[in-house]
Amino acid sequence: MTWALDLEITDKCNNRCIFCATHRQVTPLSLPEIRYKLLAAKEKRIDRIDLSGGEPTIHKDICSIVSTAHRLGFPTIYFKTN
Repeated sequence: MTWALDLEITDKCNNRCIFCATHRQVTPLSLPEIRYKLLAAKEKRIDRIDLSGGEPTIHKDICSIVSTAHRLGFPTIYFKTN
């Protein structure tokens, strides 16, 4: 069985889709907060990270986030993106 951690890392989005299901406010996460959550997920044997929020690929630290998750050994990193 695969266990996933859904990290809503930003509330920013470059689209204004009328059909968007993410109408609620997301509290943006800083890089230290994300690293802490990734470490905690690894300790809990979670094996998949789902990056979402608004548009995760425009988070200013997206490369560091993915690099950290990869370095920690998460075999699967998903993006919920437009």
